[in-house]
Amino acid sequence: MSRTRRSSGRRARRAGASGPARRAGSLAASVLLTLSLAACAPDESPPVAAEVLGEGVDMAMTRMRTFVTREGVRRARLEADTAEFMNETEIHMRPVTLTFFDQDGREATVVTADFGIFY
Repeated sequence: MSRTRRSSGRRARRAGASGPARRAGSLAASVLLTLSLAACAPDESPPVAAEVLGEGVDMAMTRMRTFVTREGVRRARLEADTAEFMNETEIHMRPVTLTFFDQDGREATVVTADFGIFY
């Protein structure tokens, strides 16, 4: 048995918006898609430093802190508000706090200075 579909001559309407409302929705979706893709585009401009580094300074760091350990025991802590890396083996720091620890890892001596060089 085969079934034959008869058309009533009317166009079937889909549920949802039609006409101007549908076009406005499509336009809004297109705008959102375009803005989303534009936001993902890579920025071609190189990063710019907030401050110019001094002459001979390769890199600068603020709030630097490093530890010296020996056989798993903390021996010293070096802290500086500003550290300027002059080359691979020289760091200029200011102001500097150097804290030494005893053989048990307890704070023993604190040295402070306005300026220091780490080699």
